[in-house]
Amino acid sequence: MSSTAMSASTAPAAPPLSMPERDAPPDPGKQQPLLFCPFCRECFEGERECPEHELALVPFDQLPRDPELEGSDLPSHDEPVSMFEPRFGRGLVMAGVALSAIGFALPLLTITTATQTRTFSGFETATGPAPSVWTIPFVAAMFVWILARRRTPLEMLGARLVGVVFALAPLVSLVYTVLKVTKSAEEQSAQTGRLLEVGVEYGAGVLAIAALLLLAGSARLGVIPIPRGGPSSPEPASEQPKTKR
Repeated sequence: MSSTAMSASTAPAAPPLSMPERDAPPDPGKQQPLLFCPFCRECFEGERECPEHELALVPFDQLPRDPELEGSDLPSHDEPVSMFEPRFGRGLVMAGVALSAIGFALPLLTITTATQTRTFSGFETATGPAPSVWTIPFVAAMFVWILARRRTPLEMLGARLVGVVFALAPLVSLVYTVLKVTKSAEEQSAQTGRLLEVGVEYGAGVLAIAALLLLAGSARLGVIPIPRGGPSSPEPASEQPKTKR
């Protein structure tokens, strides 16, 4: 065999021809991101430009500040506020937390026997005849955590339902405690034949007012008033996406 034939047989094979790559068609089963018009703030699905204003659509987090909020000190939906911001329901919640702490230290129940009368504060009631009263400082601490963590109007709106449920817990705990201690005192009085009465002190009223403030503040969390009238939601103008026409 000649040297020319040997060199031809050992030569590397040419690489196969490859077809030019094409963009893969969009998967109809895959959810397309929702984009918004920066002018009208409408949501469009399956579009790259606003069909009405011919502007490039942008993601929700890139929307410019709402023009209706320009010239005011109201925050946008994703703008954090101060921990001690009194607006948007936060002031009512802070007042409720403060009253809860004060009411927990005030007289809550009075137990009267034939020989003496003893008054229990909220703390003494929780460590003594009714441990369920610990619900009150626990709820107050949870609201402090909510105010510290939920700082933007959009985050505050997401905490409204949880706040309403938490605000009802102290009221339920107060009613349950008074009924439980009163029933227990009546049973002991009937068994022993001795005087045993339970009275409710003004601390219970303070705690009830605190719970109502927490409830009202929770219902208002994150609600931004529009200067031109009506409460504002931090959502864009359109809640339903418009499909491609």
